[in-house]
Amino acid sequence: MDHPSFCVGWDNYRRLDDYQDTTNYVLQTNAEAADYDDIPTNSRKTYLIAIFHRISRQQLNYRNCNVNELRTFAIQRRLATAPAAPSRRKVRDGDHKRLVRLLEAADESATFPGFLDLSAKLRCLVYEHYVASLPKKLQVPAQPPIAKVNKLLRTESLPIFYHGCQIQLHLQQQQRKDRKILKFSNDSQLFLNSLAPKSLAEIHSLHIACSLGSSASYMGHEIDIQLKKSEKAGVQVKKRFKGFMLQNARTRSIEVALSDFFNQESQRKKELTIEGVYAARRKLEDTVV
Repeated sequence: MDHPSFCVGWDNYRRLDDYQDTTNYVLQTNAEAADYDDIPTNSRKTYLIAIFHRISRQQLNYRNCNVNELRTFAIQRRLATAPAAPSRRKVRDGDHKRLVRLLEAADESATFPGFLDLSAKLRCLVYEHYVASLPKKLQVPAQPPIAKVNKLLRTESLPIFYHGCQIQLHLQQQQRKDRKILKFSNDSQLFLNSLAPKSLAEIHSLHIACSLGSSASYMGHEIDIQLKKSEKAGVQVKKRFKGFMLQNARTRSIEVALSDFFNQESQRKKELTIEGVYAARRKLEDTVV
């Protein structure tokens, strides 16, 4: 089975932005552009960040609703009881703010205990929608939180996650005695170590980033590898090369070497294996270093 990751920062791609580097002015201006136009000018940053988190999660802006609409929401969500008879009490100034706070607080603590009561088909649609909201290329990949709830959700969601996202593996050049080698970065190595063979076989897209030299004289190669599963042809690889430097004999040799390697792999196996990943690293090392 896949092992959970404990490396801080591994799964930042799925977290809400903390906006610590964003000024209050920018936060307020953008919130007003999203129809939050009643924000006091001297609002605290924590208040503005909370609004942006609601915007990021596409939650309803209750501030644009009238009191009757807010009361209806509260009654439907069992946060308030419906009056036995129509009330003739005048709407007070604080009613709107009180109901907004009540509903927003309920949103923050909302749960859905009936998720497992849905059919497997509906649950998979939820996973697909969730994966579609993630960045297409995961630079520091880790299992999504939904896969860590229980065994059933992990079994159902991980194939969709690995199929729908491009996994980046970062190779760094290091000096070892009398020769240079390529090693996976700590994040990439931890990710590979956490994968079960079955999960690795479900990955459909890899992005291999190879860093050469120091930051002052940086050169790099980036290769996208699309792995398409087919019962007849096994793994069909479509490779696209991108580089930070001009095409030359070395870059072309990398293309040929990786293309030949993965084409040979596709003839022998129908899935990506950890041996294949490390063999690709050695092939790059022989060609680049």
